Amino acid sequence: MGSLEHTLKENGMVQVTLPEMFLFFLAQPPRVNPHYEKVRQESEAWLLKIAFDNGHLQKNPEEARKLIDGLVSIMRNENFEPEHPLLIAYKSIWLRLSQTSSKGVQNRFAASMTSYVEAVMQQVNLQSTAVLTSTIEGLVALRRDSIATTPIYALIE
Repeated sequence: MGSLEHTLKENGMVQVTLPEMFLFFLAQPPRVNPHYEKVRQESEAWLLKIAFDNGHLQKNPEEARKLIDGLVSIMRNENFEPEHPLLIAYKSIWLRLSQTSSKGVQNRFAASMTSYVEAVMQQVNLQSTAVLTSTIEGLVALRRDSIATTPIYALIE
């Protein structure tokens, strides 16, 4: 592995040159589970089936509300055993996230995820009643909040 180099400049500053760190430990392509592609396709099909945008929850506010309440309960660490496959998967993800991240990350993720699912719920309500928002700005704001990008930001901060 390369070594750390430093040079003393005329103005008294020290210039530090870092070695090519990524060259060594990322030189090999990552190993991919041989079942990855099959499982990825099955998982995507399952998620699309229950999706809020195009799946059976799109116009089913009662069922959507149950799932959203379950997601929020999981993030509040309420003691219950979910039965719905989406909630079972989400609880597994939340528990692993809770074990490996700080309280700050957990709180930011939970807050942004709660905002996201509430925007999704608002979208489901609108779709189930066939009432659209009255303005383009309102629709853009709703879609911006319901595309699941903000929860990801909490994880990569």
